[in-house]
Amino acid sequence: DPTLQRYWLQHMLAPSRSAWRLVVGHHPIRSGSSFHGATPALRQEVAPLLHSMNVHAYLCGHEHDLQHLAADGLHHVVSGAGSEVRETGSVEATRYSASTLGFAVVSLTADAMRLRFCDASGEVIYETLIDRVATAEKAA
Repeated sequence: DPTLQRYWLQHMLAPSRSAWRLVVGHHPIRSGSSFHGATPALRQEVAPLLHSMNVHAYLCGHEHDLQHLAADGLHHVVSGAGSEVRETGSVEATRYSASTLGFAVVSLTADAMRLRFCDASGEVIYETLIDRVATAEKAA
């Protein structure tokens, strides 16, 4: 039940005083892939909640590619290329996309999130730093 899941998510995020707020799901809210693409129900129902709860990033899989998208102060990390790949694409929010076997590595400090995409051999093929304060200001 989506209403129950939204209620649960809101009540898990509301009391958090963490500097970083990351949410992990399966389906992408935003995606440049033409195979599945964005999930309209999540974009309508979950994205506004994530914004109101000051979530910095949403991490998911489902698409068999690697993508980093950013829109309205929320970073979208799609990492679903661990076992197979499909053709990817890009949309206005796309910062990076690749159709290659690989995975995402996320590390946090007090002020920055380092996002790396690595190929199947572990080589870094994309890297960016996401500023926590700047991301929160864009969402406000």
